[in-house]
Amino acid sequence: MRQAVAARMQTKFAGAVSWKFGHASFETSGGKVFCFITREGFLAMKLPAGRIESLIEAGDTQPLRMGTRTMREWVVIQEPESAGSLKLLKEAQAYVESLPQEIRKRKPAAKRAVKKSAGVGKAAGARQAARKKSR
Repeated sequence: MRQAVAARMQTKFAGAVSWKFGHASFETSGGKVFCFITREGFLAMKLPAGRIESLIEAGDTQPLRMGTRTMREWVVIQEPESAGSLKLLKEAQAYVESLPQEIRKRKPAAKRAVKKSAGVGKAAGARQAARKKSR
């Protein structure tokens, strides 16, 4: 069902569909997901919070829930192939493309403990003791 909806949406929207996290997803040119098709065949898209509130108040959409968590800035449209959903799809793409590029900070490398073999550690200790005596 999701594949069929994705194929029809792809022809209407003329965008590339990829599969991420088990869902057919639409991405921006930078690789950010702005829309995906849910298991039920509905359309979930990312829009600004203010726009989502107005759509929910109008009764056109529902907030996206994953498990018990309501996802911020994501909304579900139950009729993915309606004329209004295509307009919202373009709006979602423009919104996600306007977001600043996320800069990911690399985690510092973990400090590794230097392992000394039994013979090396004793020899180094003996050399240091011999230097102290000679001074």
